[in-house]
Amino acid sequence: MISEDRTVTVRMLADALHINKSTCHQIVREDLGKQKLSAWLVPHALTQDQKEVRASICVDLLHKAQNDATFVNSIVAEDESWCFQYDLQTKRQSAEWWSTGPPPSKKVRRQPSTTKTMIMVFSDARGIVHHEFVPQGQTINQEVYISVLRRRPVGIWTVDSVARKCENTQF
Repeated sequence: MISEDRTVTVRMLADALHINKSTCHQIVREDLGKQKLSAWLVPHALTQDQKEVRASICVDLLHKAQNDATFVNSIVAEDESWCFQYDLQTKRQSAEWWSTGPPPSKKVRRQPSTTKTMIMVFSDARGIVHHEFVPQGQTINQEVYISVLRRRPVGIWTVDSVARKCENTQF
C-alpha cells in the first residue's frame, strides 16, 4: 500500500489492515524502515540563466575567500523577520527596590499588537551592523535591496559591485 501511495497515513493503513494504529506505526517505522518526510518548499523554480548567475557569483566568492584570509569576515548577510509593534518591558526590567511598606506596583501583561512590521537585519562576523524597519505594505524585493545598499551607512559595506550585480540579476 505504501509503494502505491506514498502519502498514505498510518491511520489509513491501520484502518485498511484492521490492526492497531500503534502496531501499524511500529511495523512501518521499525520493520519496514520507513519515515514520513515532507516536500522541500521553495519560493520559485530558478531558470537555467539564474542558476548560472548564482553559480558564477559563488565561484567569485570562493576565489576571493581563497586569496584573502580576511574576506570571510567582511561578508555582510541580510535576513528579514516579522516583529510586533510594541515595546515589551521584561519582568526583570520592571523590578524595583522596595523596603517594607506599600506593595510594589502592578505590571499589566501587555498583549502583542495585531500590527506586525518587517525588519531587515544586516550582520557580519562581529554581529548586527545595520537594521531597517520596512514601511507597512512595502514588499521586499530587488529594488528595496538596491535602495538599502545605495543609502547604506558609511563603513558598513563598501562594495558597490554588490548593488550593480543586484541591478543586473533576476532573482
